[in-house]
Amino acid sequence: MKSMPMAPKRRRSRTTRATAKMVGASAIHDGEDVASILSVVGEKWSAIVLVKLRDVPKRFSRLSREVDGMSPRALTLTLRKLEQKGLVIRRMFVTIPPRVEYELTDGGRDLWRGKL
Repeated sequence: MKSMPMAPKRRRSRTTRATAKMVGASAIHDGEDVASILSVVGEKWSAIVLVKLRDVPKRFSRLSREVDGMSPRALTLTLRKLEQKGLVIRRMFVTIPPRVEYELTDGGRDLWRGKL
């Protein structure tokens, strides 16, 4: 039996750190980036986390209390993905104990308002 040649795999564009740091609609260049962001936002917890962050920056523990039924690991992974896509900023404060806050970027706010 002859084996058919496989079509070359299409490479997906990855959001680089430089692109993720860009905020607002300028971070989105083409359809692949839009699809990439929508795939993250469409995940189970992402939309809920974005809603909780829409008004004010929040600490991890507060987010964890506000999102019922979400494990700390799931929240951590969701926040990391949203940060990688440039929708959430993680701010660390050098205090004792250390403090970390999460807030929406301009791109995350635009996505929330439906401007993208």
